[in-house]
Amino acid sequence: MFSPRHQERRAAFTDGEWLVAVGKNGDDFIYYGVNLETRDSITLRRAAVSANSQRQVYAWNNGNYRYQVAWRPSDPKVIRLQVFDGTRELLNRLLYQTN
Repeated sequence: MFSPRHQERRAAFTDGEWLVAVGKNGDDFIYYGVNLETRDSITLRRAAVSANSQRQVYAWNNGNYRYQVAWRPSDPKVIRLQVFDGTRELLNRLLYQTN
């Protein structure tokens, strides 16, 4: 989604429990995450980006937690959301585009 007011593009993905939107504002990638059951939410900025022709990975750090979104250009309507506490994986879900 493109918002002329903020010059930001955003795509949203969900699995019914989690809603994640990844936005781009200039060179900054922004993570918006909401647990749809508890309504807990988080916004993170300044992603580390790694990419090749088959997969792009965006990672945001929040203290000891790392939020990671992987996206394949060949399947642009699906992302993999992973959350890590240090090296321990807490969450690993496929989310599907809503818009």
